[in-house]
Amino acid sequence: MRRPSALVVRSVLAFAATFVVASVAIRLAAPPNPDFAWHPTFSAKVDHLRTTTEHYDVVFVGDSRTYRGIDPVVLDAELDALGCPANTYNLGTLGMSKFEYDHMMEALAATPGGTPEIIVNVEVTTLLAGLIKDFSLRNRGHMSAADAQEYLEYKSNLPAEDFGTDPAELLDTAAGFAVNQIPIGAVHQQLFEQAAEVDESRLVDEQQGFQPWPEFEAEAGPEGMANLLATLTPELENGGWEQRWAEEDLDDERLDQWLHVLGAHMDNVPEGSQGVQLFLPSFFDEGTLADIEDGWAAEGRQEPIVNLVDTDLIGDYTDPTYFLDFWHLSPTGSEIVSKAAARELCPLIQREVGG
Repeated sequence: MRRPSALVVRSVLAFAATFVVASVAIRLAAPPNPDFAWHPTFSAKVDHLRTTTEHYDVVFVGDSRTYRGIDPVVLDAELDALGCPANTYNLGTLGMSKFEYDHMMEALAATPGGTPEIIVNVEVTTLLAGLIKDFSLRNRGHMSAADAQEYLEYKSNLPAEDFGTDPAELLDTAAGFAVNQIPIGAVHQQLFEQAAEVDESRLVDEQQGFQPWPEFEAEAGPEGMANLLATLTPELENGGWEQRWAEEDLDDERLDQWLHVLGAHMDNVPEGSQGVQLFLPSFFDEGTLADIEDGWAAEGRQEPIVNLVDTDLIGDYTDPTYFLDFWHLSPTGSEIVSKAAARELCPLIQREVGG
């Protein structure tokens, strides 16, 4: 088989380089398609914020641990009983990334119903599940090169393990991002816009953004539920996430990373809203979070931290009945944590919302 001549190879490479440079320049001159579908649940919730005239006093923002962990119906009932009623809503979505978080904050700032008095960041969005999602199909269609640079820098400052560094994942991410920088990216976005749409209106309208447990169990099926539960016991026996975090001392550098990430989210809370940081059990040990709270206060930050990794507040959260799997709270854990969150937030709600 005849090999291509050096001249042909050079010509092809020169054409490719010229095409890429010209395409990137053209693509950067045009903003990404703002209507390109994100994750279906995320898209549904952002669309809801853009159109609803209902005012939410308190919203919870985070990934699937929020989506399946903070039940606004339970929380609202507890707030009513405590004498600090509020209209709450769950804006969690699966694997929410920092890029999506920022987009959610923009939607909250412009919602016709009025910006919520309190925005609760649950966990630190993208410390874990959402890392690679910043550059995944559902995000990279919206990104410019400047966005990518910003989020690569953000990711490099995370205190968590460096998720999403598998070479195959990085190649796929880089290739997908590159495609979205050339003119064909606009066509790609239009093609996938309809394909990614899922009707989530019932969830948005009827469940205050929370995924009901019977629906989740129906989606997973008996085998799926059994597989989830099978991941739990070994992790708890090995110390789970608490052991993972406790293995590394929280030195000054890592504490600074924590505070940087907390601040990066909190600084994007819209003007007129009170930002709050809330931690759920299982990812973090009490000592780590105590150091973070002290560091947050030492930096002069005024935003409250609600730390539910506390047996005095929610009982023995290492009990397996608290969890559905390695990551997520069970129906029992969700109810307990939602009630505890209501108790801890009640004084703040009375001050910011009234009631």
